[in-house]
Order: sequence, then C-alpha cells, then structure tokens
Amino acid sequence: CLSDWSSDVCSSDLLGWIYYRKGIYEMAVQHLKQAVAKGPNPRRQFHLGLSYIKLGDQKLGRELLETALRQDSSLTKISLTEISPRDAVTQR
Repeated sequence: CLSDWSSDVCSSDLLGWIYYRKGIYEMAVQHLKQAVAKGPNPRRQFHLGLSYIKLGDQKLGRELLETALRQDSSLTKISLTEISPRDAVTQR
C-alpha cells in the first residue's frame, strides 16, 4: 500500500486499523470490510477479525483470524498482543 496511497483499498485498510487502535471498533469494521471486499489479504482479514472480536462477534472474528493465520502464520505474533483474555469470552 505504501506505493499507492490513492488506492481505496489501502485507504480503507489504514483508516480501519487506525480506528481499531483508537478503540472505535464500529468504524474499524466499516473500513476494514471495504478493504477486505476490494482487496482481500491475510493481514486485512486478520485486522477485520480482531475488530469483530472487540465488538463481541466472536464467531465471525475467529473465523477471519483462522483464515488469515492459515494463509500467513507470521500473524500469530500479532494475535498474542492484540487479543486480551476478556475478548476471548463469548458475549451473549
């Protein structure tokens, strides 16, 4: 994405991750869904999965994480730092 900042995919991905890091998960999901739809890759799917987990959608979040990790095992380093134990509890 660094070479093409005009790309909607890159912009959506970057904005989504910024929203995630700021704790604005609804906006993160909105932008990351657009990025994944237009240019799916493991890191984008992983970021979207983390955002869904933070919003309480454990099932969809974990499915996206598993898909991303199957494609890029180096993402496991991120998962250990991004998912807190309370996020792992399924919300009803």
